[in-house]
Amino acid sequence: MFPYGSSVAWKRKGNNVLFYYASLGVVSLFLLLLFQSGLTSSDKLLLGGTLTIGVVKALYYYSLRKKSYIEFHEDRLEIAQIPLIKSKQINYNQIHNVVMINNDMLTLNMMDGSEETIYRDKLTDVSFNQIKGILVDQLGPRSTHF
Repeated sequence: MFPYGSSVAWKRKGNNVLFYYASLGVVSLFLLLLFQSGLTSSDKLLLGGTLTIGVVKALYYYSLRKKSYIEFHEDRLEIAQIPLIKSKQINYNQIHNVVMINNDMLTLNMMDGSEETIYRDKLTDVSFNQIKGILVDQLGPRSTHF
């Protein structure tokens, strides 16, 4: 199991998201009060929804350090997707080759022509290098494009 990288970076991203949505809510509230005499129930719902989305996204980023980004199993690997979507499961025999792009990401080229990407900025440097090593062990000559 390889968790998401630096917790400081994810906390910062969570703080930025929270600030963004709070600012959006305040500006929206100001504009609604400026151009209307009062808030309607749909206005309140819109503002409440905006703030709720911001809080949920911030909580997601705060909890990333506890979640797994990549998991290796005997016959497959799993790459976490966006929230509420199940991890992408890839069998090793479906991978045609692995290519490193600008030392920032690993692209897994599949037999069917599709691609999956492992991003370096979501991991620590140590984890990223360990993942490269595991892929070399699992894929052999198909991982020589590093």
